[in-house]
Amino acid sequence: MNNSQLSSSSLSSNGTDDYYYRVMTSFDQEQDLLFRTYANNNHLLMELNDNEDGDEAESRPRGAVPGHIVINRNREEAAYNLYIDYFAEVPRFPEEKFRKRFRMSKSLFHRIADAVKAHDNFFMQQRDGIGKLGLSSLQKLTAAFRMIVYGAPADSLDDYLKIGESIAIRCLKTLLLFPVYL
Repeated sequence: MNNSQLSSSSLSSNGTDDYYYRVMTSFDQEQDLLFRTYANNNHLLMELNDNEDGDEAESRPRGAVPGHIVINRNREEAAYNLYIDYFAEVPRFPEEKFRKRFRMSKSLFHRIADAVKAHDNFFMQQRDGIGKLGLSSLQKLTAAFRMIVYGAPADSLDDYLKIGESIAIRCLKTLLLFPVYL
């Protein structure tokens, strides 16, 4: 075999390899596309199946975390009760009761609340993803203060304040990170 024959045979094997590579790459891309389409169709069919349940599927609470249980705590009523009990112009409980329960005067509580809200938006009342009002700043601060003052466990705050354990812990951590200079 001379050099010209050798180079032409290696070219033909390279050409065959290139052709084989292009065909296999094309096949892999088409197969990948088919698998993604199949998976997407299955996902859509599952959603359609869930939606066929009608009102039952719409009334099911769906949180941002899959598998996370959403509990309707009626936090708006709890915020209103907290306000009426301690913070209204004519509260249900007198100033002495506030001082005993919060271990501070109402004016000091308001000064701390104003300073914390000015520093961190977490303590501002906000709307959630569906437009429902979230926890009030009074609820969040009261939860943090009860854990600090009484050493109350975070899950015990659900009874009166209607605040979940994880949010109560976040309130405490956020408040403790903020130095208050009065």
